[in-house]
Amino acid sequence: MKSKSLLWIDIFTLSFSWVLAYWTRYWLNPIFPRPINPFLPYLKFLPYLLLVSVPLHAFFGLFEIKRGKDIEEMENFLKAVLLSVLVVMSLGFLFRELSIGRAVIFFFAVYNFIFLPPLRIMIKKKLTKKPVKIILAGEEEILPLVYQKLNDVPFPFYDILGYVSPHKTKIAKLTYLGKPEELERILGERKPDEVFLAFPSYSRDKLLSLVILCERYGVEVKLLTDLFGIFTQSAELGEVDGIPICYLPLRKPSFIYNFVKRTMDIFLSIIGLVLTLPLWIIIPIAIKLDSPGPVFFIQERVGKGGKIFRMFKFRTMYKNVSPFEYAPTSPSDPRITRVGRIIRRMSLDELPQLINVLKGEMSLVGPRPEMPFIVEKYEEWQKKRLEVKPGITGLWQIMGRKDRPLHENLEYDFYYIRNRSILLDLIILLKTLPQVLLRKGAY
Repeated sequence: MKSKSLLWIDIFTLSFSWVLAYWTRYWLNPIFPRPINPFLPYLKFLPYLLLVSVPLHAFFGLFEIKRGKDIEEMENFLKAVLLSVLVVMSLGFLFRELSIGRAVIFFFAVYNFIFLPPLRIMIKKKLTKKPVKIILAGEEEILPLVYQKLNDVPFPFYDILGYVSPHKTKIAKLTYLGKPEELERILGERKPDEVFLAFPSYSRDKLLSLVILCERYGVEVKLLTDLFGIFTQSAELGEVDGIPICYLPLRKPSFIYNFVKRTMDIFLSIIGLVLTLPLWIIIPIAIKLDSPGPVFFIQERVGKGGKIFRMFKFRTMYKNVSPFEYAPTSPSDPRITRVGRIIRRMSLDELPQLINVLKGEMSLVGPRPEMPFIVEKYEEWQKKRLEVKPGITGLWQIMGRKDRPLHENLEYDFYYIRNRSILLDLIILLKTLPQVLLRKGAY
């Protein structure tokens, strides 16, 4: 669904950011070696700026409202802004008579990142006040995962009327509407906009009958496979000699990606350690005064390739707690000390893992490291999460699923592994900051 509102808000924000960038540079004249040129040439350049930026936003699909595609949209937004900046810099270099200052271009990019995302979110919320009415129809093993994923969508896109399944089962607070054989009656009574079909064990003819039935009632159909949430996020549609197929492209990270990621890990970890240096004095003293035991909690975890390493954390639980117990999922867990409760709420217990990052055992972004006894029970397909270094943060955290056991967040790990890039890492790091500051999912 395309929106003219998003187009106009982008045009307004781009124009406002450009004007504000000029005046920011003007106000900072004293700290620059030479004063900025008059405002008029910059104002005359604005239409050319919009002619570059707006088509780029359209090319990356930023004027479309996509359901549950916030990570993809953020990636495309970053690409569009960075490309706009590069084109403007190139124009300034080629046409020197324009006298476009680099500082103005820099401030323009910064203001884009500050103003555009929240304004776009406000518009999207306004445009999605009327959610799409849907029915979930499928086998009871898959429907809970479908429901969970739809709940992760940041805006109320969906009004789930209930679910249809061969057997009645408890799926959150959803209403059981009946069996697949009763779908025609259900469609007539409930009048949904869409039906999500998840029957991987059904025969082709049986599934087609359900699809045609939905179409007869003017209901859009979305088919889900039994690999939902694991591989399909990176699947692509295509055909071979007219045969429709869903294929999974093999994606391997380049040497450049690995080099830049490792460099970024080292650089940001050193900065993090320097900035938090006072906490490395305060926290150990507080831990020692609060309860007897060591300052650090050291636990064996499984890293890349199944290699065991010792992961460091500030101790937040009493010293007699077994190192092989599951992590707390509630702030009232009796194993947590008083100081530990404060440290965990602010996610400061994770600080020592910067040492693991510097040692090359972990990365800033990646799947969370699991304990060996859990990895031993992995199915072969679950071992894919061991292809990359574990991370301090990841999709599981920014999507608000930190309250679930690690091995239940595999769909997020698989998405990251198959789509990993420096841009995705930066987005996750940027989205982690508000999560930590707002103390979401921290126990």
